[in-house]
Amino acid sequence: MAWIKQNPQEKNTLASLAERTLMSASSFRQHFRIIAGISPMQFQKQIRLQQARMLILQEKYAIAEAANLVGYESISQFSREYKRFFGITAKKDRQEQRNEDKLEPSRNNKE
Repeated sequence: MAWIKQNPQEKNTLASLAERTLMSASSFRQHFRIIAGISPMQFQKQIRLQQARMLILQEKYAIAEAANLVGYESISQFSREYKRFFGITAKKDRQEQRNEDKLEPSRNNKE
């Protein structure tokens, strides 16, 4: 799990992840699911999406660049998965974040 979090851009397969743990693919998948409650590939997808969201909203990366940095080759696939996972498009998410930032009182104007 830690390796997936630190290397979200890697093109992992169940077999490659199992090999890293010196387990068979079926045993690895079973153990991973018991620990995480989801499959290794679902876990990787969630990590990628969460990291991309952080890059987009906090680090102000372009949407396509953030998607690429976390391992997505297809921006359309990224967009579909982002909306499915967060319930909002990345573009709309960024717009809402900007609107919230505008509504916050400036931290420099303390009375």
